[in-house]
Amino acid sequence: IDRALEQARRAQELDPTSGVIAANLANNYLTKGDDEQALRYGRLARELGNTKSAYGIETTVAMRRGQWDEARRTILLQETVPAELREEARKFVDAMADPKLRPQLVADMRAIDPKISRQIHLVQPYVQLGQVDLAYQIMFDALRTDPQSWQMHWDMGGAWMPEGAAFRRDPRFADFAGRIGMLDYWKQYGFPDSCRAGDTTPVVCS
Repeated sequence: IDRALEQARRAQELDPTSGVIAANLANNYLTKGDDEQALRYGRLARELGNTKSAYGIETTVAMRRGQWDEARRTILLQETVPAELREEARKFVDAMADPKLRPQLVADMRAIDPKISRQIHLVQPYVQLGQVDLAYQIMFDALRTDPQSWQMHWDMGGAWMPEGAAFRRDPRFADFAGRIGMLDYWKQYGFPDSCRAGDTTPVVCS
């Protein structure tokens, strides 16, 4: 994470007019847990014309801070949220604020028409809702169908965000990393932040 952040900073210094680079830097800060810097560069990205991810950053920070009204406002501004799922997006924030609402929301999410959103696109929200078992079920099912599907439909960087801690700490993470080829890569080039080779498992993450 630190190395990626360093590279993102350098890229932004070389081209401070790029909204794409500013958004990348913002997401690196978000992953690191530096919310103020994430907001700063997310807003800069929006000012530079890249609106695709800026409101997602603001939503995540608002939920981290328990600013639920702000989260409800910004989640509906995200360009990546289909019009058909705007109500579910609002309910997602409600369920993050009130865990009693989560079972019904998860049931509703499971019933979403795959033409609107495939289940693999919902892995990160499921993890945030505490549904780690379901997240792994979806990922492993997708890998059995198409071993490369995760590359197109899921950002693995989410596993290193604070919200992804339960996912990466799970013993199944080693199996998942092995199936997508990351484990061999890590053995050759070094394990990512918060991860190391385990005594009884190929990788252990904290």
